[in-house]
Amino acid sequence: MAGVPGVSDPRLALTKGLGRELGPQGILTNAIAPSFIDTSQCLGTRTSRSVPWMAGRCPGSPGLARSADFPEIDRVPDYDVAVLGAPFDNGTSYRPGARFGPMAVRQASRHLRPGHHVELDTSPFTAIQVVDAGDVPVTPFSIDEAMAQIAGHAGDLLQGDRKVIAVGGDHTIALPMLRSVVRAYGPVALAHFDAHLDTWDTYFNAPVTHGTIFRRAFEEGLLIEDHSMHVGIRGPIYGRADLPVYLSIDIDVLDPSFAPGTGTPEAGGLTSRELPRVLRGLTDVNLVSVDACRWPIGLALLVRLSQR
Repeated sequence: MAGVPGVSDPRLALTKGLGRELGPQGILTNAIAPSFIDTSQCLGTRTSRSVPWMAGRCPGSPGLARSADFPEIDRVPDYDVAVLGAPFDNGTSYRPGARFGPMAVRQASRHLRPGHHVELDTSPFTAIQVVDAGDVPVTPFSIDEAMAQIAGHAGDLLQGDRKVIAVGGDHTIALPMLRSVVRAYGPVALAHFDAHLDTWDTYFNAPVTHGTIFRRAFEEGLLIEDHSMHVGIRGPIYGRADLPVYLSIDIDVLDPSFAPGTGTPEAGGLTSRELPRVLRGLTDVNLVSVDACRWPIGLALLVRLSQR
C-alpha cells in the first residue's frame, strides 16, 4: 500500500488511526495508522487510471469512514469527482449543528452498495473515479474567512475539468462553491432545491448567511440571468440547454416528516420519493458541480456527473 512503510499488499486495509493530517491542497485527510487487517474478499485494487478504484467492496467494511467508501484523494493518481466536506454552520439563522453533516454522511454511507444502481441500470464507478477529499479546515469564528477557505479548497479540486460535490454544512457554503465554479467555468445557470429562495438582503445586518447567498451570487455576476430555477418553493422550470449548471440542494426542500433534523423546517415539502425522481429527470443538463447541504449524498448526483 503506497505510503505505508513495510506494507505493499493492497489487500491490507486500514482499521485504526483516527489522527488527521493535511493532504493534497492542504485538505484534511485521514492519517495513516500502523494497524491493518486482511480484507482480501472485500477490497478492490487500483491498477490504472482507466480502472476506477473503490476502497471497499463490503458494506460496513472495517476502516476509517469515507464517503460511500470512496478512496481518499491521496490513494489514487487522478480523479473525476471529489467529495469535499464543508463543516460550517455559522451562517444559519435558527438551528445549528449542520457542521457535523460531513461526518454523519460518511458514517451513514458505509452501508451503501455503489457498484450498480438497479433502478437506473448503471454502474457509474466503472467509468469515473470518485474520491473523498476530506474536510475543509474551516474556521467557526469568521464567515468571510470561512467562505475564502471553502472557495480556495474547492478551486484547487476543480482544476483540470474535475467536479466537486460539497457536503455541508449549512447552505451558506453554496456561495464559495459558486465562486470557485465560476472561476473554472464562467457564470452558471442555477438549479436550486430548497424550501426558501435564499435571496434575502441581510440577516441581522449580516450580508452573507444561508438565506442571502443567491442574492450575493447574482450581485457578483456568478449566475446567468433568466437561466435559473428554484424547486420546492414556486418558480419556472426551463427547458434543455447546454449552459453549465450548478446544482444546489438544501435538505429542507424535503417535508419535515422526511427530514426532521433540518435547521429551518417548513411544512409541505417534497417527499423522499419525489426528490430523487426530479433529480433523475435532469438528463440534458450540463452539471459542473453540486452542493448538498445537511443530507446524505444521492447516487443520482454522481450518475449525472458521470454522464456529462
